[in-house]
Amino acid sequence: MARIRKRDLVKIFFRSLYIQAAWNYERMLSLGFCYCLVPVAKRLFKKREKQAAFLKRHLEFFNSHPYLSTFALGAVANIEQQAILKRWDDLRPIEVFKNRVIGPLGVIGDMLFWQLLLPFFAVFGVISLFLICLLYTSPSPR
Repeated sequence: MARIRKRDLVKIFFRSLYIQAAWNYERMLSLGFCYCLVPVAKRLFKKREKQAAFLKRHLEFFNSHPYLSTFALGAVANIEQQAILKRWDDLRPIEVFKNRVIGPLGVIGDMLFWQLLLPFFAVFGVISLFLICLLYTSPSPR
C-alpha cells in the first residue's frame, strides 16, 4: 500500500495555484480541486478504474476561498489515505467533510482578504505614495 509523500503534497500545493483556472457556475472550484488531487490518486491507486472513481468522487460541488482551499486539499488527501489504510466500507464521510469545510474556509478567506488585507494594503499604498510625493516635491536647501 502506497502512502502519500511530502513530494505529493508539494505537487498539490503548486497545482492549487491554478485552482481557479477551470472555474464554472455549476460546480465552482471542483474541477480545479480534482486537478490538484491527481498526484494523490496516482499515489494511492495503481488501477485506472480506481483512480477514475477517486477523481469522479471529487468532481462534486466544491466552493471555498481559493487561497485557503489548500487546507481542504491536504485534509481530504489525508482522509482518503486513512480510508484506504483502515479499509472503510463507506466513503460518504469524505464527502461530508468536504461539504462541511467549504463554508468556514470561504468565510475566513473572504474576511481575511477582502476585509482585512485589501484595505490595509490600500491604505499602505496611499500613505507610501503620499510620502514619496512629499519627498520629491519638498524644496531643496540651497
